[in-house]
Amino acid sequence: MKPLKPVKDVAYESGFESAAHFSRYFRGKVGVMAKEFRQIRLKNWNWDSNSNSLNKKCSGLSS
Repeated sequence: MKPLKPVKDVAYESGFESAAHFSRYFRGKVGVMAKEFRQIRLKNWNWDSNSNSLNKKCSGLSS
């Protein structure tokens, strides 16, 4: 698995001039901090060996 981009890089690439502003915006829209959202998403990714595809399963959160 490739190393994950830091949240600040995601913020800048998304057009935010401040990582702090992105973090506040993200938390307000999603309800959890970006780092926490990432941890939840990664925890819920499963490898389906039968079809060799990566299935994303995330309970309660939408992307």
